[in-house]
Amino acid sequence: MPRPDGLGDGAVRVRHVYGFRDMCNLIKSSPANDLLLPLRTALEKKLGLKPRVAREVEEVADDMLESLLA
Repeated sequence: MPRPDGLGDGAVRVRHVYGFRDMCNLIKSSPANDLLLPLRTALEKKLGLKPRVAREVEEVADDMLESLLA
């Protein structure tokens, strides 16, 4: 079904990727970077990156990513 604003699925995906990238960069430059590691990891995974983190952090990140995409 076409979107009312005329944007196709590809445009929606691109918009989301840029949003996730911006959020990731904001977290990296934040003083709370360490506290937000699971969220940053989820965003990096969404962007196709392969962050190297502890298994526990990755599990939390996977749960967060699932919630972000729901």
